Amino acid sequence: MANRAQGKGYENVEHYQKCSFEFHGIENIHVMRKSLESLEQKGWLSSDWLKHIYAVLDVSNTVKKVVQEGRACFVHCSDGWDRTSQVCAGLF
Repeated sequence: MANRAQGKGYENVEHYQKCSFEFHGIENIHVMRKSLESLEQKGWLSSDWLKHIYAVLDVSNTVKKVVQEGRACFVHCSDGWDRTSQVCAGLF
């Protein structure tokens, strides 16, 4: 509700026919940045960096499969500037 009040949030699927709506649990940029800092300071085993990278690549792979099946896919996070671009960049 706080995101919606700020003009953020997620798309209303009522506006899209034949659409499924899925959350995939990728953390926001602030959590990612903190994890990267932890990686740089403490190393691989003390950070969640690989977990975050896996989450992004896993969703990218899901999007790739959907597109290869000839279906449309709409990728969007609450702000549209961190997770969205990470998932889309993972397609290449």
